[in-house]
Amino acid sequence: MRFSLIIKVLIGVGVCFQLQAQEDSLDQDHSTSEIKFLFDESRQYLGSISFSYQLPMPNGDNFIGSGFDGTDGFGFSGNLFVFKNLYVGVNYGINNFDVIDRESVGNYNNTQIEERYLTLGYELLPISKVRLGIYTSFGGEATLSNSIVSGKSNRDSGKLWIYGLRLEYEFMENLNLMVVYDWRQIKSNIRVPDELEAYFEKGTYNVLSFGLKFNFGSNSLIN
Repeated sequence: MRFSLIIKVLIGVGVCFQLQAQEDSLDQDHSTSEIKFLFDESRQYLGSISFSYQLPMPNGDNFIGSGFDGTDGFGFSGNLFVFKNLYVGVNYGINNFDVIDRESVGNYNNTQIEERYLTLGYELLPISKVRLGIYTSFGGEATLSNSIVSGKSNRDSGKLWIYGLRLEYEFMENLNLMVVYDWRQIKSNIRVPDELEAYFEKGTYNVLSFGLKFNFGSNSLIN
């Protein structure tokens, strides 16, 4: 049911962007200006703050991919444009999962993953009012809180890596709608017998996010 909704939302976003592209093409029909794909001074910002609602989707043959079922989450990020559209960011988020395979993962009902990481990325400008961000994480940390009905819990931790794409639509001045898709991997510190080490060494999941991005400033840190 959730995947059907996600597909419908993505199709709707794609249609909106296509209509916008057609409108821009008509407006520029007799114009000799070129599309500024890598940088446009008139669309430059100093930084941004964004908030998002997240849908985590476990994948892969590992303790997250096989043992968890994603429910929901949220994310916060602050970005600073260092030079033109090259930016660094600080990020914080939480994703929630139900445990669906207690025999392999442990006798828990749910797990909450707290994520803290920095990003390095670049924003492309394919058409008017549309921005496309590509990024990777560094210095990422994850804390997994495993809970049971009685309220007791234990925690695990690991190193977090992320690779992602962000599509934005500038529907108001300094305010963007965004859809974000990224792949996440946790290299865990979970201690298990040798025969289970490969299963618990790394956990992978995808995250689809929907949110708002607030932009500020008009020049990058280095002009």
